Amino acid sequence: MRKLLLSAFILLNVMQVAHAHRGGSDNEETPDNTGTEETVVNNNQPILVIGASFGSGNTPFDSGLSAPLLGLAVAGGNYLSLGDALVRAPSHNGRVINEAQAGSTTFARPSCRDALYAGACSTAEFNSYETQLTRAASRVRSLSTGAYNAEYVIITAPNDCLHSDAFGRPESETIACDLEDMYDLADRLMQVGELALSMGLMPVFADYPPVDSIDLELFRTSSLLSWTISESDYGLLNETVMGTLRAELPEATFINYFETYEQLGDGIHPTDATSANAANIILQEIGYAVEPVVIGGDNDDTCEASDDHGHDRHSWFGKLSKFINDSKHKHGKKKHKKHGKHKGHHSHHDHSHDDCEDDHQNDDDCDDEIFQPL
Repeated sequence: MRKLLLSAFILLNVMQVAHAHRGGSDNEETPDNTGTEETVVNNNQPILVIGASFGSGNTPFDSGLSAPLLGLAVAGGNYLSLGDALVRAPSHNGRVINEAQAGSTTFARPSCRDALYAGACSTAEFNSYETQLTRAASRVRSLSTGAYNAEYVIITAPNDCLHSDAFGRPESETIACDLEDMYDLADRLMQVGELALSMGLMPVFADYPPVDSIDLELFRTSSLLSWTISESDYGLLNETVMGTLRAELPEATFINYFETYEQLGDGIHPTDATSANAANIILQEIGYAVEPVVIGGDNDDTCEASDDHGHDRHSWFGKLSKFINDSKHKHGKKKHKKHGKHKGHHSHHDHSHDDCEDDHQNDDDCDDEIFQPL
């Protein structure tokens, strides 16, 4: 039940991010923009994504159909990566160039997981972050001008230092990273960020997911690893890498899109709701969440057309609300009028649907209730 409630909270955040960007609260005053010039963000450009499994759930195949990790996908394909979530985000045009590779590190290397290769390594390799960036940029390069048809590249967290199969040599030969290794990782990420900037692209970095929202031991057992990073070293890794990047590469963009996080059951990878929430946070922060939507307007107070906030029940707001409600009712839970505070990227608001219950008892469309936060 706890996972259901957290998933519902994250999904509600997705709605609120887009609503806040598109029109904000119904109680907000609409500013008078008469005679003012509005800056229009070019939302027609694709977003580039590179990195490891947070960016894509797929491992890379070479031309000979050889692949590290035997070509496996995260969760057997039952996984929504951040790159996929950006494509699906209702507030975006869906244009994403994704060169991320599940399992990759900042440097090129084979997989050497003992459970798969019995002390040896794969013949195929993961590509380095620099190679991934070069590929992604090449796909949007103009043949006539040489300019890149993109503004942002999302650089997701690498596997470096996280576990025993992140070094390109047999697991029995690996040891946990020390502080110097962590600074070396920060330097490699900084070089990728500098390369992006030299191309006229804005690199976007994010903190690692909070340590209390993942399970590193479960990650070890579910991934058949010899060892994973300790919780204390994980915190030190995030502090060292992100602190160095913020200090040494201030031109980059930093968005903590995984502040609210739930892992899908393997100890490390995000749930669909977590990825969807992260994608919408990114789109809002970079100014790409600009899908034109009419909020409010003439409301005839019928549940058939819209809810109490003027959201079309056939729009993604209505469908997402119905999805959360259906999930709630499946567990036989009644709605709650009170809810506690949650730590997250955005505030939590109550959406009442008392009018729907009181005024439309015979209206079939009123079965699609608006979610009551728990």
